[in-house]
Amino acid sequence: MTHVFQDLLQQGQQEQGSQVIYRFLSKGESDYQSLTYSQLWQSAASLASYLQSNYAQGSHLLLLFEPGLDFC
Repeated sequence: MTHVFQDLLQQGQQEQGSQVIYRFLSKGESDYQSLTYSQLWQSAASLASYLQSNYAQGSHLLLLFEPGLDFC
């Protein structure tokens, strides 16, 4: 299995870690939350570690999140 998204995210984190990758506009264009490559990489790695520790490889999971960046 290829890990294209993982590879791209890791590369982005290494080369431009402080650059904003996501901006969620919650109430118009003036009220927003931002997420950098480094923050997203750290959150994704943490979630992956948790899932690997608590579920068998090959398990089927459905992850549901509210709109926004709170899932990180």
